[in-house]
Amino acid sequence: MQFIPLYYQDRIQILHNTGHIGILTLWTPVPKALSFLQNIINLDNPNILAISNFYGQGLHKLLRNLLYNPQITHLLIFGQDLSNSKQELLNFFQLGLENTTFLGQNMTKIINTNKFLDDKVLPNQLNITVQQANKISDPNTKNTIQKFFQNLPNHFQHHNHRINTPLAITEIKSFPSNPLNHSISRNTQLQAYVELLFIIHKFGIPKNIPTKGKKYELQNLKVTINQPQDEDPKLLQFFQAEHKLFKIYQQSFLSPNLNNQPYTYGNRINQFFNINSLNTVINRLNQNNDDRHCFISLWHNQSDLTRKHHRPCLVSLYFKTLNNKLNLTASFRTHNAGNAWLQNAYGMLGLLQHVSNHTNIKIGSLTIFSHSISLSEDALNLVKIAQSLRNDDNDQQLYIDNNQIKNKRLFTPDPNGNFTFTIDYQNKQVVAEHSLNGITLKQYKAHNFQSMTNQLLRDKTVSNLHHAFYIAQQLTKLFQQLNKNHEN
Repeated sequence: MQFIPLYYQDRIQILHNTGHIGILTLWTPVPKALSFLQNIINLDNPNILAISNFYGQGLHKLLRNLLYNPQITHLLIFGQDLSNSKQELLNFFQLGLENTTFLGQNMTKIINTNKFLDDKVLPNQLNITVQQANKISDPNTKNTIQKFFQNLPNHFQHHNHRINTPLAITEIKSFPSNPLNHSISRNTQLQAYVELLFIIHKFGIPKNIPTKGKKYELQNLKVTINQPQDEDPKLLQFFQAEHKLFKIYQQSFLSPNLNNQPYTYGNRINQFFNINSLNTVINRLNQNNDDRHCFISLWHNQSDLTRKHHRPCLVSLYFKTLNNKLNLTASFRTHNAGNAWLQNAYGMLGLLQHVSNHTNIKIGSLTIFSHSISLSEDALNLVKIAQSLRNDDNDQQLYIDNNQIKNKRLFTPDPNGNFTFTIDYQNKQVVAEHSLNGITLKQYKAHNFQSMTNQLLRDKTVSNLHHAFYIAQQLTKLFQQLNKNHEN
């Protein structure tokens, strides 16, 4: 039977097209592996079919190649393993698969690994003997491989039935990320809200809550609004929000009245703990505008940890000045991204404006920290609006045009500074001058791309991806020009 690979035809080196033994060299380059093998075995052995690398990401295609070529009855795996791909393949054949859930989908996983596969190719479909060896530099590798070839059968038995199993199409419902470490920085509440909806829907972990249905959850989400301000009421309407209701909501934070409710934020802030916390914060800041004790807790352990319902979502407020501006950090225990986050952001804006007005300290930024934030499927219409407005990861200016909400990309300078690049042909290096507002912060010099980027990453000179990609593009051009000049 002739060997016919369905995948990776350009990466497989065929030695004998009717052979029965496949050799996988993991991360070791094939030429290096062949050079090693030719000194310990006879590569003219007609039973050796082909040789190839195996990094691990192509396991699902490797298995389909094997299933379509049943004449392959033996696999030899050796070489440097940088991704645990050898153990994953060994466990597939020796331990099999188990059912699990990954990225919001029911999937199968190789037992005792983190390798996820579809269940279209199963270990019992492949009658293959797998022999492993270590990397080339291991003194035992030579003997292991020689014994493997010495103990091969005289006759290789296999069936002649090819099976072509198409690649499975997986519908991803949640994309991989660190769900505990997302951060957003935008100029206004709506700009931040657009990004927040996108991030939670794309990266949130799907959860089915018996009484509330399906939700997408992230934890420890941090949103910084750099220029918090009242926005066009017409813009808010596109997000099912009313500016007048937001203004009423802001006033409720200043009132200690319960209004026949189990709790209100205004009551917790202004009366519940037998102190008007907001007035106390204002007095402290008027006495010392750099006061570090302006922290307000709304959580009452004795009652809130024991009751089953009616516990505050907003749990703390912290007012602090920096660079002569007043900043507010608000922490929420839980957050509903669809119907609460934007309203809460306006509530926090009202508190920040109130304290600013009574202390004559200019408003700085508003940071909202959500310990747990979720988005329910009934808010997907808001997600569609956010997706239509989000062209890239840059700030967007939202505006109304012919009764339609539109966006315009804004250029946002990197707060970490800018770079000017030059080529020093005499010393055969690229020079990067890091500056901010005309002041040189540091100068970097390097003879190659890797050295330069290592220096810039080490010093955390870049804070956003757009700037990082731009720098990479510029450095690539400059080092290519430097190398070309050096060759001439």
